[in-house]
Parts: sequence; structure tokens; C-alpha cells
Amino acid sequence: RFKAAFPDYPFPEQLTADILLAQTHFYPVLVADTASGSRWGFADSTGTIRIAAVYASASEFSEGLAVVGYGKAGYISKSGQLVIPMQFAEAGNFENGLAVVADSAENYSLIDHTGKIITRRAYDFIAPFSEGLARVSWNDCSGFIDVTGNELIACRNAEFGNFSSGMAWLSDSACRWGFINRKGETVIPPVYDRAESFSNNLPVRVRLDGRWGIINREGQLLQPCIYSYIGPWSEGLALIVSNDKFGYSNAAGIIVVPLQYLYNRDILGDNLFSVGTARVLLDKKAGLIDSTGKLILPRDFDDVQPFSEGLAPVNKKEKWGYADRLQKLRIPYTYEYAWPFSNGIARVKVNGKIGLIDTKGNYIAPPQF
Repeated sequence: RFKAAFPDYPFPEQLTADILLAQTHFYPVLVADTASGSRWGFADSTGTIRIAAVYASASEFSEGLAVVGYGKAGYISKSGQLVIPMQFAEAGNFENGLAVVADSAENYSLIDHTGKIITRRAYDFIAPFSEGLARVSWNDCSGFIDVTGNELIACRNAEFGNFSSGMAWLSDSACRWGFINRKGETVIPPVYDRAESFSNNLPVRVRLDGRWGIINREGQLLQPCIYSYIGPWSEGLALIVSNDKFGYSNAAGIIVVPLQYLYNRDILGDNLFSVGTARVLLDKKAGLIDSTGKLILPRDFDDVQPFSEGLAPVNKKEKWGYADRLQKLRIPYTYEYAWPFSNGIARVKVNGKIGLIDTKGNYIAPPQF
């Protein structure tokens, strides 16, 4: 495109070389590790050393620059030129034109591609940017800066989460949790013991006096804080536990699978839905239900994993096989462990070694790893 737009550019050969260099992937490689220390350089995909191994440390290239170190850290280009001098005690990779660096006193700042510091002050901590804002802390206070280094939300005596879906959780000096908007305004008062970030326009779990509930972005309780535990969202459903029974709620706060199944956290954990199914237990036997609570694989297995590509790993008498949705055993109980299928291939363990099988149970790679 550049050549088409500027046909009279006076250095076409150099331009071609620069484009090829930019398109070549460089890998940091340890070329020497002696009593005097490690020496890192960079190689291309053919294994050819493209930048000599003269550094004590090196990172992957990001946005055309890589962090290298020898006592202090700086940045080099793919030509091997030192673009930003080795002056930092710590240096992070560039992302969206910015990188986090620190001096020997652990004062953190943001720099641009020229090495210019753009933050107005040094911070004790700078988090990665999220939705155009980065969380910062300074003198036991926290706030947010934008990509120009301006402190968009002034530091105050509180802790914050990263912005997600236009909101960030806050935890005040009394360790009560609520939410702020991008202006720093409190939109959900800090009244909870615990909260998590909003994402994908879904409600979030909150905890009050040790009991769990669900709130929406307006702070309305969709499920009251009366439950022993609520799991994360999975396929639009969240595990709801009351004492030793569990069911599922949807994002509207409606219990769509009644709390009727025995809950064992050691076995089930968050019991996420996967491909429309989740595990259930009865008298130490396992089965699968669909998103309405209908039993689609009977509870007569010692263990079971969710369906994937039409097959579910099932266990009887300490051996694993695979069953289909018609409850027919399609691959016999042969394995010490069996993983779900992905792209027609599943991992299986035999005699302590891992192999690969297809959906017919034929080995693609025999157990050897």
C-alpha cells in the first residue's frame, strides 16, 4: 500500500527490507549459559541467529520492540539497534503504544515508543489497560489513568478492579464492595463482602454476610443473598447451592433447574455447563442433565464428563470410555483417564502415558508421552 501511494519513494530496496524484517518472527534464544551468566539473542523460524547473544535477559518482540537487559533493561528493534537505552530496573512489553517501566526504587511509569515518560507522577503499581483505563496505586490510594497518562479518576483510599462493561468494582476502607462508572461515580453502593467484575452484559455474583446472591448493573438483586454458594456464568447459567443441594439460575434471576441435586464441592466444583450439559450425583453415581434439568445420561456411572462432539467420557470401576447421547457405550472402558473430544481427537491415558484417539476409539498416536 505504501509503495502504491508513494511510487517515487527514493529508497524502495530499504523499504522492502524493512517490511520483510517487520514480518519475520524473532524468538528469544539462550545461546550461552556459563559461569559468567546467561547470554540471550534472537533467532528466526529457521534457527538462524539474527541478533547476537549479548544480553543477560530478553523478551518476545511486541510492536516492533523487545525488552533486553544487562544489569538494566531497555528496548531494541529487530535490526538490533538500541532504541530506548538500558535505564530501567523493570520493563514490560509494549501494548497499544505504551509500556510500564520502573526505576530501582520501584516507582512505575508509562513510556511511549520513544522512551518518553507520559505519566504525570510515578506510581507504586500500574495495571494493564482495560477499556482505555489503567488502574494505578500511589501512597495506599488507587485510581485510574487514561492512555495519555492523565489521572482520569483521582487516587483515593479504596481498591478497584479493572474496568469491564463500563464499570469497575471498588472496595472501600471498610472492605465493603460496590461499583463505579468511568467518571468515578459510585453507581452501586459498597455494601457487599465480595463482588466480581461485570462482563458480557451478564449480572454478577455478590456476597453479603457470608451468603451469595446475584445483582444486575442497576444494583437490583436478581437472586437474594441467601445461598451457600453461586458459581460463575457458563452458557448463560450459574450454579446455585443451598446447603447440600444445587440447581441453576439464568441471567434473569429465574431458577431454571430446581435445587434438587446433591452437591459435593470436592467432586463438582463450579459444575459449569459445557455443550449444554452438566454433571449430577446420586448415591455416589454420576450422570448428565441438560439446561432444563432433564436427565440425559442416567446416574449410573462412577464419574462422567460433559458431552463434546456427541460423546461424553464415562467411568465405571476405575476405567474410562465414551458414551453417546442415546446412553450407548461407543468406546469401551479401556483407559485410566479420558478427556473430552476436540476437533475429532481426544487424549487418553493408558499405563500412565498419554495417547490420542479418534471418535471410533482408534489410536492416532499410541500412548507414549
